[in-house]
Amino acid sequence: MIISDTYRFVFIHIPKCAGSTVRSRLQVFDDTGGAYTNRVEKHSELGRLDYVHMPLFTIKEFFPSEFKKIQSYNTFTIVRDPFARFPSSFSQHMKRYGAGAIKDLSLREVKKELNRVIDYLSGLSFRQGLLPAEYIHFQPQVDYIYLDNEKIVGNIYTVEQINILLKEVESLVGKKRGAETTKEVEAVNQAVVYRNQAIRALVGPLLPVARTILRPLLPNSVKKSLRSTVYVPQGRYFDDIFESDYVFDFINDFYRQDIGLLKSIELESSKEVCGGL
Repeated sequence: MIISDTYRFVFIHIPKCAGSTVRSRLQVFDDTGGAYTNRVEKHSELGRLDYVHMPLFTIKEFFPSEFKKIQSYNTFTIVRDPFARFPSSFSQHMKRYGAGAIKDLSLREVKKELNRVIDYLSGLSFRQGLLPAEYIHFQPQVDYIYLDNEKIVGNIYTVEQINILLKEVESLVGKKRGAETTKEVEAVNQAVVYRNQAIRALVGPLLPVARTILRPLLPNSVKKSLRSTVYVPQGRYFDDIFESDYVFDFINDFYRQDIGLLKSIELESSKEVCGGL
């Protein structure tokens, strides 16, 4: 979360919605000293807390002064299709709190861990509550936008509209100062995995040496070519898993409100486009 008292705006960081990309551009305007941008610590009442990704009900109850600013300042956030967000959330969870980076795991290991996560989330007895820090990347997006069925965050953009958000912030801070920090984002980083298990077994053990000795010596064109040979986009490799009926049904149920949110945003965008013709 970025809070600019100087320019009276707040950026709400919903996990796995390209928030880190935007946050890096807006960090210069943060007046909290980074209190909500890179911090996972123990809270006296909540226990281990991810201060970066706190939903609105947590902010209101435990950080009332910050919540008042959210109510009175210009507010921005980014949302993402739940069916694309869930695999990204799972990948982040595995990397930080699970068995390790997905690219280093076999399909069997990924399926096992995926079942564990879905079983845990499906077994929760609540739908509006703070998830533990190790599961915060699965927190529903509506929890960062609505509170008691009231829309709190005023400006909502999809991941495809990041540059529109940056231009809106630029209009608040002034182009002269904001030009560099809010320049257009070319693309959001894409997670990758080994092309197949044979390449994983062959290349995996050699990576530490390759990264420290060979990488600095190779031209960028060669590094890019090798990368495309060894890796494929994560989504393509795990299509069979994340597009299975089991996962689809879980996302459709657990993120039902998020799906409705995205549909309403897309409908509103289409109306604006048609209105401008």
